[in-house]
Amino acid sequence: MLKRILFVDDETQILRSITRLFMDTEYEVLTAESGAEALDILESEQVDVIVSDMKMPKMTGYELLSQVKKRFPNIVRIILSGFSDERIVFEALQKNIAKLYILKPWENTSFINTLEKVFQIENVL
Repeated sequence: MLKRILFVDDETQILRSITRLFMDTEYEVLTAESGAEALDILESEQVDVIVSDMKMPKMTGYELLSQVKKRFPNIVRIILSGFSDERIVFEALQKNIAKLYILKPWENTSFINTLEKVFQIENVL
């Protein structure tokens, strides 16, 4: 079965390059440009992993991933951010709001490999 990843970022060009990056993989990519849009998608779609930027207007990635943890606890939560506020990222990891942190700008191969590892670990669990 296809694994589905929801990427959330308020920058359209980032979502576009992620979509391109994952085009030839075994993953189905969904995108949202805001936390509210992401929550709408999660209400109606089966998603395995959510990867969210931290610094977004209206609802931050931290707030979004906190909501996802409460409402959809089985979805793996990952931070993708160039946001230099390490304190918030550290807190998100500490409180299990996110499983891991991927830094922007990312390196394509390691980005895909990281997500593959996440799915391998989830399959074992």
